[in-house]
Formats: sequence, C-alpha cells, structure tokens
Amino acid sequence: MPTTYLANLAAIQHHKHEVTNASNKQESKHCIPHKYCVGNKNLIRKQMDKLGKLQYPTQGPFGIVEIDDLPFACIVLIYKGSYKERINIRHIHPFFPQSS
Repeated sequence: MPTTYLANLAAIQHHKHEVTNASNKQESKHCIPHKYCVGNKNLIRKQMDKLGKLQYPTQGPFGIVEIDDLPFACIVLIYKGSYKERINIRHIHPFFPQSS
C-alpha cells in the first residue's frame, strides 16, 4: 500500500541551519580571534600527513595582498615570491616576529 509523504522543507532547512550554527560555535570556541588586514604577515599551515618528522609545520611569513570575504568562507590572496596564491583563512596563522 503506497503512502505519500509531504516534507516540510522550511522546517528541515531551519533545523539544518541551527545544526550548522551550533557546529560552527563549537568549532570556534577555542579559536583566538584575529583580524586579518592587507599587508599583514602570515604563516601557512602545511598538511601534517605529508610532513617528515623534523620538518617545520608552517611556511612563511607571507604578506596578504587581498582579502575576499565571501559568505561561505574568507579567502586571502598571498604573495609567494613570483606568484600570488588564494588560500582559505583556516589554513593561515598570524605571524608575530620574535623581538631580540
């Protein structure tokens, strides 16, 4: 006996939005807030599974050339010597030079 099901798409979308917000809040709980600006120096985090035991986990410092604040992610344009590379903001860390 076939039955019909009418999905409440608005309720499903609202629930999905709440779950996403809760997940983002949980993930951001331990993050140190930092405002990235053009000209700042940053370190790029390398993929940990491709590193050797004695290699550095970051590259850099590189300067930020442009910031694209999109609704789904923040992308920065970093100048790497002879070319520019677009990197997600989750893959960079602020660079604080050591004072001597």
